Amino acid sequence: MSEPTRGVLPSQALNEAIEAEWVSSGEYRIRPQAVQPASIDLRLGDFAWALRCSFLPDVDSTVEEKIDGLAFQRVDLRDGAVLERDRPYLVPLIEELNLPEDVRAKANPKSSTGRLDVFTRVITDRHHRFDDIRAGYGGKLYLEIVPRSFAIQVKTGLSLNQLRLARGDVRLSDDEIRELQDEFPLLYLDSHALRQSEMICPKTSGSLRTFRCSRKFSSGVPTCGARSPCPGASIMSTAAGRPNA
Repeated sequence: MSEPTRGVLPSQALNEAIEAEWVSSGEYRIRPQAVQPASIDLRLGDFAWALRCSFLPDVDSTVEEKIDGLAFQRVDLRDGAVLERDRPYLVPLIEELNLPEDVRAKANPKSSTGRLDVFTRVITDRHHRFDDIRAGYGGKLYLEIVPRSFAIQVKTGLSLNQLRLARGDVRLSDDEIRELQDEFPLLYLDSHALRQSEMICPKTSGSLRTFRCSRKFSSGVPTCGARSPCPGASIMSTAAGRPNA
């Protein structure tokens, strides 16, 4: 790998991570087209467990140890299979991780998955958070799938979600978000990029911070005359990451 830098790894570093086997896929090859500008597409494995309910492992248990009392059917995906609406399924993914101690990962659904109203989230062994993979993790990845609107057909190798790798704390401070708004606007009001003076950051609990338009509202309509709902209500969070150059 090249000289370590803080932030979300871009495609060049992701290719190096694959070569270093931080992300591997056994007998399957990770195709070049699976590597996006700042993420890697993850693929469904050979089978799925149909579950009675969703779950998370704790720090002392693996996913497959928890599966014993919750799975009631094993579904072969190699030739394709239909997943029923509103039924949770758990699929071991083809890709596995062997991350260095200073690199963590984050998973999220692909946009096409959301448009089909299919709910997905990744879980890992001995970790109590969805879609969050701790630094230094080594082991399998599992994808929970819940079709929300209709049954779907899936097959081994299909990609429903993606993975980002990051080094260090990639959250942005309030000042960094304001500077980013000036250089690459993220919040707009009627095609007008908000200035720093028009942005406010309400007090919030925990690490999540949100920015919104500072213009006053009267009976649900902004006094500036913008249409309602106001596009200035868009949200940014300091948890957002920034790819390395």
